[in-house]
Amino acid sequence: MIANKGKSYKPHLVKGIKNSSLNNTEYIKPVMVDRLNDIDQNHWEIIHMAMKAVVNQKGGTAYGMFDTDYPLAGKTGSSQLYSTEKAQGETIPEHLKDHALFIGFAPPDNPKIALAIIVENGVSGRTAASPVAKKILDVFLEQ
Repeated sequence: MIANKGKSYKPHLVKGIKNSSLNNTEYIKPVMVDRLNDIDQNHWEIIHMAMKAVVNQKGGTAYGMFDTDYPLAGKTGSSQLYSTEKAQGETIPEHLKDHALFIGFAPPDNPKIALAIIVENGVSGRTAASPVAKKILDVFLEQ
């Protein structure tokens, strides 16, 4: 919904069906299933601008993680499993370390793919989840 500014489409895996004997392709059109009408278009623009900055501007939490030929937008994050007041870094057992998160979409102005990556106990969205997202985006967008 974020990539499409409030519009939600039914997921599909097939881009089209090719009929070799007739030498034509029937493309599958996206089907919208929901729409958020109560969010102002300007708010979507601010969200997109901020998500582009996360990966493209110095100081962004995923800046430098995506050396690509395609534009993208994203957001890193983590999900805390254990109170860091009681333990720090290496003293936290592996199974209690934070989950690493990355959500993103590309290209930002006309999204073709949106993804959400969760790396269990990966600690950092920047260092654990972003590289996974990059591999998926590279394969999908550079074909």
